[in-house]
Amino acid sequence: MKRAGIVTLKILLWLIGGVIFLVVLAYILIQVPAVQNLARQKMVTFLEGKIKTKVEINRLSLDFPKLIVLEDVYFEGQNRDTL
Repeated sequence: MKRAGIVTLKILLWLIGGVIFLVVLAYILIQVPAVQNLARQKMVTFLEGKIKTKVEINRLSLDFPKLIVLEDVYFEGQNRDTL
């Protein structure tokens, strides 16, 4: 019975440690410019598909938890006007 409790505790600690590791890894990766550029490209592709017009975002900067900066944003309207 004592051994089962120790094994359960070890598994629980590994799971908690794994989740904490993944959260910290995601936070660190979000700070890398290459990952921010990938997120920018995905965002542009999604928006272009959703609104069916040209969208440009020159730079995306993420500084969690409160700061998301989009620089040089260009949206073209349905009538080819700049928004």
